Amino acid sequence: TALLPARDEIFSQYDLSFPVQQNVTVTCGAHIFRAITGETAKAAAVYLPGRDEIVIQRPSALYKKQILDQVVRHELLHYAIAVSRQKAGISEERSFGLFWLEESFCTAAYPVGLYDAAKGKRKNETLGDWKKIKNYLEQFLRSENEREMADAYSSALSLGSDLISKHGKRKVFAVVVGSDKFPFE
Repeated sequence: TALLPARDEIFSQYDLSFPVQQNVTVTCGAHIFRAITGETAKAAAVYLPGRDEIVIQRPSALYKKQILDQVVRHELLHYAIAVSRQKAGISEERSFGLFWLEESFCTAAYPVGLYDAAKGKRKNETLGDWKKIKNYLEQFLRSENEREMADAYSSALSLGSDLISKHGKRKVFAVVVGSDKFPFE
């Protein structure tokens, strides 16, 4: 995967100009990745908005698993969202409350894990309303319990896929950024 062409592709989809500098750290061990990000070795990469940095675990290992391309694009989409928020003057505090929606969108746009969207759809139907889905995702997307987190990502994938299908990527992007109202209820 070439980082710059992937960035160009994503940024052009949302009419964004490219920042002069982009911080990317490649780690060579899970312990270093965890020390930098606080994430477990199960995470392939993470975008750290407070540091404006993408941290990626060993690209050669991700390439062998055939997920490097999706991982890079998924994290670049998080980065594009952060750039859009900054450009629109949207505070980090305001955007923090949209993590569940942002992760749903990024997971659907560039799925990285082996999540079961059908299982997620059933879970979302059981939860019913937006507030319950939001609370569920906020609670379990960062769970230390692997099964809980996988189930939450299945729900996020299902939700994000449904939103993109019904409203299109650009509309969902604008809502995730926080520059548009939440019109999905």
